[in-house]
Amino acid sequence: MKPSMAAAARVFLLLASGCTTNSAPGNDREAALDPPEPPPEVMAAGAAIQGIANSLPFPQTMTDADLDHAPGMGETCRFRMTRVGLPVLAYGSAALIKLNDKLVTLPAAGAGRFAADGITASVRPLGDDPPARGQFAAEFVLQLPGVANELGYHGFSEC
Repeated sequence: MKPSMAAAARVFLLLASGCTTNSAPGNDREAALDPPEPPPEVMAAGAAIQGIANSLPFPQTMTDADLDHAPGMGETCRFRMTRVGLPVLAYGSAALIKLNDKLVTLPAAGAGRFAADGITASVRPLGDDPPARGQFAAEFVLQLPGVANELGYHGFSEC
């Protein structure tokens, strides 16, 4: 390697070494951090979906602040659409789901089934023998009043 090329390579490596430090979330070092949004209101199931189009009531992802805001949930399992995504359903002795930017609690209505005000959520493992702790493949089915078809999702539950 010629001396001028070696010097250019050293300069490039010196400049590139500073590219790996980023103290702010995202890719922009000078991005202003927004304050965290307040958790949504916890509502009765029927009131949460009142006034929305029947074709749009998809479950929304929930943050840790959302999950901590719901009273009386205790220890829960969480259903995620992907292995590492945010949960769309927390369930245990009751279930918590976010619809129409509102948190909805559904009391238990059977094994892996939760229901109130015409909203039914059910979760079942896809394998024959799911582990007691850890992540496993699962199916989440959501039925809403006035909607002809149920919404079904395959993803992962973690208890």
